[in-house]
Amino acid sequence: MKERPDKTVPGLPNSSANPSVEIDDRRGTPRRAFIAEALVVELASGARLSGRCCDLVAHGCYMDTINPFQQGTLVRIRLQHGSETAEAKGKVVYRVPNLGMGISFFEITSDDQATLGRWISQASQEPTIQEAPLPPVFRDRVSMGQTREEQIVRLIQVLQKKGLLSKIEADGLLNED
Repeated sequence: MKERPDKTVPGLPNSSANPSVEIDDRRGTPRRAFIAEALVVELASGARLSGRCCDLVAHGCYMDTINPFQQGTLVRIRLQHGSETAEAKGKVVYRVPNLGMGISFFEITSDDQATLGRWISQASQEPTIQEAPLPPVFRDRVSMGQTREEQIVRLIQVLQKKGLLSKIEADGLLNED
């Protein structure tokens, strides 16, 4: 894994000088496309978010949610897939404003770890499941400066990249008057 420089935004040579630079992808483990209901509770305040887990590894997941917690927030997460659930304590390691957040697990029981392992194994064997890459992570300042139209275009592009929209569907939405 690459060494991360100690800067305001990990992965950027000088984050304050160039706020529009994307953060590079530092994932060391391939993600498995995996859909599960997700409930996340902030440990400090008890604030709750519900959403959907769409990428999963043994030590973390990506959760789609419109209002992600801030980076560094300590949480408890419950994933439900079919009749099974798995819970863990975790930390928000990155956020994509208006789209979701990456959560790294730091405390999980052996039973819940076994459930995650089973889910990952099943996802790996599914012939129709493809890698579901995460969208690039931008600093908050960049997305705040975008117009509503630019944000919508970006959302459509992300949905297409994740395989939730076909190219024809995305083109149709982008070309509507």
